[in-house]
Amino acid sequence: MLSAEFNNNDSHLNTHGGVSNRRPLVIWAFLCALAGLTLIVYISMSLSAGRGNLLMPLDDAYIHFQYARQIAAGEFYSYNPGLPPTSGATSFLYPYILAVGYLIGFQGLLLGLWAMSVGAVALVLSGGLIYALGRALNTGWGGVIIAVAFMINGATAWHFMSGMETGLVMLFVLVTLYGLIAQRNGVAILGAATSALLRPEGAILAVLVSLFLLIKAFNAKAQTKQQSARRWVGAFIPSLAIGLQPLTNVLVTGSAVATGNSAKSLFGVVPFDLAYVIGRIWENFIRMWREFFAFDLPGDARVYLGVVVALMAFVGFVRLIWRRERRGLGVLIGVWLVGMMLAISTLDTAFWHFKRYQMPMIAVFFLMAVVGLSQIEGRKTQHKGTETQRHEGLWRLGTAILGVSVLIIAMLSSVDFLRSYIVNVGYVYAQPYQMGLWLRDNEPPDTVVAVHDVGMMRYIGGHTTLDIVGLTTASASDYWRNGPGAVAELIIRERPDLIASYGMGHGLGLGYLQGTDLYANPQAQYTVTTDNTRNVALAADTQGIYIPDYTAADNAETLSVLPQIYPELFENAQLRATINVGDLESEREHGYQWSVQGALGGFPTEFYQFGTFGCVENCAIMDGGRRINGAERFRLTPVYADNGSLCSRYLLVTRVHAAQAGRFTVFSENEAVATRVIPLLPGTWVEIPTIIGLSNHNGQDGFAQLRVVPDGLYMPYRHYIYDLCSYQDVRAERDNTRVYWQDTEIRLQRTSSLTLMADQMQFALDWYTPGGAQGDYAFFIHLYAVDDLNTIVKQYDSRPGRGMLPPGNWLPGGFRDTVDIDISDVASGAYRIAVGLYDPYTFERLMPFSGDEQGRFWLGNVNIP
Repeated sequence: MLSAEFNNNDSHLNTHGGVSNRRPLVIWAFLCALAGLTLIVYISMSLSAGRGNLLMPLDDAYIHFQYARQIAAGEFYSYNPGLPPTSGATSFLYPYILAVGYLIGFQGLLLGLWAMSVGAVALVLSGGLIYALGRALNTGWGGVIIAVAFMINGATAWHFMSGMETGLVMLFVLVTLYGLIAQRNGVAILGAATSALLRPEGAILAVLVSLFLLIKAFNAKAQTKQQSARRWVGAFIPSLAIGLQPLTNVLVTGSAVATGNSAKSLFGVVPFDLAYVIGRIWENFIRMWREFFAFDLPGDARVYLGVVVALMAFVGFVRLIWRRERRGLGVLIGVWLVGMMLAISTLDTAFWHFKRYQMPMIAVFFLMAVVGLSQIEGRKTQHKGTETQRHEGLWRLGTAILGVSVLIIAMLSSVDFLRSYIVNVGYVYAQPYQMGLWLRDNEPPDTVVAVHDVGMMRYIGGHTTLDIVGLTTASASDYWRNGPGAVAELIIRERPDLIASYGMGHGLGLGYLQGTDLYANPQAQYTVTTDNTRNVALAADTQGIYIPDYTAADNAETLSVLPQIYPELFENAQLRATINVGDLESEREHGYQWSVQGALGGFPTEFYQFGTFGCVENCAIMDGGRRINGAERFRLTPVYADNGSLCSRYLLVTRVHAAQAGRFTVFSENEAVATRVIPLLPGTWVEIPTIIGLSNHNGQDGFAQLRVVPDGLYMPYRHYIYDLCSYQDVRAERDNTRVYWQDTEIRLQRTSSLTLMADQMQFALDWYTPGGAQGDYAFFIHLYAVDDLNTIVKQYDSRPGRGMLPPGNWLPGGFRDTVDIDISDVASGAYRIAVGLYDPYTFERLMPFSGDEQGRFWLGNVNIP
């Protein structure tokens, strides 16, 4: 019936010819032997590359293995025993299939044997479906050749033997389409429903099959009520299967979205930029089409499909669309292909693991190649009666060439992917497996380990893991999406005992962490030389296990310099809130929001360990923060003073990485409070204070909204909010000023002094502003011989406030700078001392009153003995 319908009921196609008259059991036995041989070869390669250990080529496989072990133990969805459940196994059904093997004795690394055996069964069934369709369509030996080519194709064999669910997904997609082509609705329903349970993107096929069957049920000719009900109910089954995984996720984790999807989706990119997301999706989508129809030769020249199969698949698809009675099926397949490609294009990992997510489409190309081959065979048969013997020979020669070409391409691909299998198993053995063994053998049971590749670390290592990518640790994917600064903040918040991860070898991201005390004490390190054209095991040049030192993170909790500059203020100020920028939990607690304008490039958060400029003790601070060129806003919660009145004055201190010079304006309830200066001091922390008045109101909903708007790139790491309810300004009188600079409110007070010691001159500079000092200026102190006021004998340059407080950031009142100048190499004699201010970027000097034409104010004379 199938062959007749496909060939317009031509009578000569109603009898099976060629291989169809042979014993199909022999073909099936051959396909089984081929799958068995594939299994044996890949097991041998795994044992060889794993040095006697049966290892999978992907660490991700061991994520499924761990979930399966937990299912077998009765702890469904709990990746770490005793911890809350997570949805890190993106495949709903596959861990249960693995759990069956675990329960019957395939435990430890032997679970890989069970996974590969399941893959081998799926492989032979997939090849068998392709053969069965070819037999039904009278393709002769051509159908057998395509089935064999599919099974020995390198990409196909790799994925069936990878320990992942990919082979099962390919199988049930083929089951679905075979059922539709063969008009076996029950088979199609089973395949579509199972596809939806194996992978989230299987929902696309399930919905399309439901629609297809509903249309068929609606257009069906007269039938009994029982037949009609059976058709309608069957049509809904695939769509109902779609809801099982998200419903289960909601019930056990509180979220319908699997953590794997949230960690990989382009729609989770931070900061979210719709134009960027659409652009990336379009790039992925076009690349897939280009690689399918350019015969799948990407940059590494790896063959997934082959030119002959691609062309025959195209012919088969055209044939379905051309035949009116089969056009609906052709449309379904076409829409499914486009829908799958669009869905996969939304993943950051669209081309990972040798096109893991695209393999079901590649399998369908082989199935459609059989349909295309049947068209070629049909054309041959139609002209057989009028062909000469020479033409008959040409047909056979052409068919033979096609068959041999398909097999040669498949065999070459098989050799290439076998080599890649060996390489990646070797990487898994050299790094994650060794790290897992080290954890198992060297750490006590209660050790908690932060990891990047979580599969082997948990399954073999046997310790509780903090998954910094977020596949198996609830909410961690949000931190991962926000970049290395947020990831480090998560680690600091959770305080794992160890970090087992990459560093610079994985790229710049984790290199931020490696450059700090989070990687302070290496315990074990494992190196490999990677082949980047084959590396899908995520191997890096170096991975290691480290004991983090959190001292520098604890130092980040408090300010280190400003309390020394303004001691009276901080003695009377009370810390009310700390917004730890980059720590998502802290940000949520304080209603923190941020924005960027345009594409900044790089990561949204960064992580560093620096000293604060001017710090003298507990100076090492490691902290994560954001990169912003738009604005940030957060809440200030008003408090009441001891007398019961609402406190109206607060101090905001912002810690920034001063990587670029700039300014920012602080707003309180949309009212500009002050503009502050970011001095150019890369590689250091700078503490910037701002006094905020709330005008005796407590803001909307009991909060005051603070907003910070920079004039360029701005990198905030923390905000500290103090109340100044009990602080009274102590401001020097203006007539006490020793020197002030023209057109500014920058003052140097008469209380400034000089102390001469054996080898040093110590200056105490008392700076003062009534509240309007502005700009980014540094000061200089020059020492001149009294008889030569043009030659500098000694020089000291710095910004005020221990080098980090330009005048634009001064608070009303005064503070003292203490400056030591080494004079051990200065000859005895009489000297004059000058002070001045200048722009540190242009070196243009400000002109002081009572100064000279060079912008120098003469503090006085000193005799050096």
